[in-house]
Amino acid sequence: MFEIKDFPELKFKGYIERINVLERKTAIPEFWKEVTSDEQFRPLYKSMDSLGIVGVSYNFTETDSDYLIGVHSKEGDVVFDAGTYAFFIMRGRLPGAVRERELEAIQEIEKSGYMFDGMMMEVYPEGNPSSDDYITEVYFKIKVAE
Repeated sequence: MFEIKDFPELKFKGYIERINVLERKTAIPEFWKEVTSDEQFRPLYKSMDSLGIVGVSYNFTETDSDYLIGVHSKEGDVVFDAGTYAFFIMRGRLPGAVRERELEAIQEIEKSGYMFDGMMMEVYPEGNPSSDDYITEVYFKIKVAE
């Protein structure tokens, strides 16, 4: 089950990598490890707002998509227009809690008369991402199915 939420324009600042859609389950966690394993992520904290640390998938094609690891920030250079989002809470250890439910969430959206509109945002609150009780907020940009 999901909630519908509207967001104003969203701006993000961070590191971007092109990810093959068939390799998302392994490539995205590897990218997170790379970006957060040294000091390169630390400067982003200065421009972070209340939404916090995010992972954003966008620019989807049949074979790949861009994936941004970063923060929501008014100084961001990756910009998304205002829109409507399907909001899911995904509970469990990362990265599995999100990667294993992405397709299921999109199918649920489609069964509800909407369609995925090309952007997915994962919001990572403070806590232990290795915990079975960790909560990730996941937003899929949606539009009414045609």
